[in-house]
Amino acid sequence: MMRLTLVLLFFTNILFAQLNTQLVANFTYNEKLSDVWGYLAPNGIEYALVATKSGTSIVSLAVPSAPTEVAFVPSPSSTWRDIKTWQHYAYVINQNDGGLQIINLENLPNSVTYEHWLPIIGNDRLKSAHNIFIDEFGIAYITASNVNQSILMFDLAANPEAPTFIGQHTGNYVHDIYVRDNMAYSANIYSGMFQVIDLSDKDVPQVLASHATPFEFTHNTWLSDDGQTLFTTDERTSASIAAYDVSDVDNIRLLDEILPLKSLGQGTIPHNVHVQDDFLVTSFNTDGVTIVDAARPHNLIEVGNYDTFLENEYGFFGCWGAYPFLPSKLILATDRTNGLFVLEPTYKRACYLEGKVSNANTNAVLNGVQVKINSNLAVSTLSNFAGDYATGLAEAATYDVRFEKEGFYPKTLEVGLQNGILTELDVQLEPLVSSNATVENEIAFHLSPNPCTDVLHIQTAHMGNTTLEIYNILGQKVVQHPLTNSPIYIGNKLAEGTYFARIRLQNSVSKAIKFIVHHS
Repeated sequence: MMRLTLVLLFFTNILFAQLNTQLVANFTYNEKLSDVWGYLAPNGIEYALVATKSGTSIVSLAVPSAPTEVAFVPSPSSTWRDIKTWQHYAYVINQNDGGLQIINLENLPNSVTYEHWLPIIGNDRLKSAHNIFIDEFGIAYITASNVNQSILMFDLAANPEAPTFIGQHTGNYVHDIYVRDNMAYSANIYSGMFQVIDLSDKDVPQVLASHATPFEFTHNTWLSDDGQTLFTTDERTSASIAAYDVSDVDNIRLLDEILPLKSLGQGTIPHNVHVQDDFLVTSFNTDGVTIVDAARPHNLIEVGNYDTFLENEYGFFGCWGAYPFLPSKLILATDRTNGLFVLEPTYKRACYLEGKVSNANTNAVLNGVQVKINSNLAVSTLSNFAGDYATGLAEAATYDVRFEKEGFYPKTLEVGLQNGILTELDVQLEPLVSSNATVENEIAFHLSPNPCTDVLHIQTAHMGNTTLEIYNILGQKVVQHPLTNSPIYIGNKLAEGTYFARIRLQNSVSKAIKFIVHHS
């Protein structure tokens, strides 16, 4: 039996950061871990099935805050091990040897039995594989095996201890797979895409669609509860979780992408995404577990996280797997070096903010408008080509939301956001006019020279109570100067670049004139 070490909870809470997720327990092993799965026994006790380098550790969660290893099942040494369950059996594969290991969990917590099942498929014996998935009918799908780099299919329902080979799909290398209603969504990592495969006829699988993922290294897939949206990960530095509308396989559409907010730009790598009640629970290398509200899949919003690994900012370290499907809603997470984490999430719906941005003068929609919620996480997004934006965050409050686009005056609005509530906010931005000839007659002015170097001359009939305002291309005011008959020295006040000038007379303002600063 493997030695487990309980890490004191007060100490661990100091080490590991979290949002809407609390630590229940953390154990470390004396060897590295890989994946994790869960099992609910008929008597209601939940178990963690933990993949270690030398086998499978079976951990009782009868008292979640005090987990106990009740069995350890050895297997050929492997840095990768994948586990799934069907009825009271666990099925384990690895990339080294041993075929499909079948563990009988029926007598837990007292004992387990196991065997290595190595069937002959064609002319080859199944010895190793990369992944296994079991669907609702008890069909096991084994991918990237020594027999077939794509998909092997076995029926477990008739005899779980001696599965029946029922077919295979030959094609691209399949790293991982998700199957529901005889429809498979394969993660073809080296092809950089997922495929939708009709497996209704196990003898003649039909590829219905192929679609590239954003970082073209598709690691895993998982389907939404309603079957309309597919979520994917790419196992690359700074890659995103992506959401696709797959309701029409002839017209698959990318809906949204999301990265962990607290580590943007730090090169973290997503591993596996799972869906629980329209929340995405994802393991991230070096970044722990993230929880994303995907109830509105075009607007993915992070609402929880727990960092299991603070030693490195990037690389293949830290959290490998995150299992969210226990009836208790506890999340089981395996960290390669820091052990098994039992986490209690607060599944909180996000505060949604969505709307359209348009030109105040023409009503034309504006794309590329930065929409930024001023919070401690500085949540930011851009409007799309239809002028639509979708954003939000985890915590309800009143926030300043700033809208910015080059060539337009920025606008900041105070917006109250509530959990589980969609706040719709359409915004119009005032353009910075770029022609000297187009000015309002009542506050007309002329600017020279253009381009200018050190001195700016302003001519207008409204001197005295008039103020000159100069804005940069982001619409940020950089100069405010009372107008007199004297030229205005800008010198080093303005760096070289494009600016907009306007004059203000009491409560009225002119249209803006675009000018260039070029220091000689």
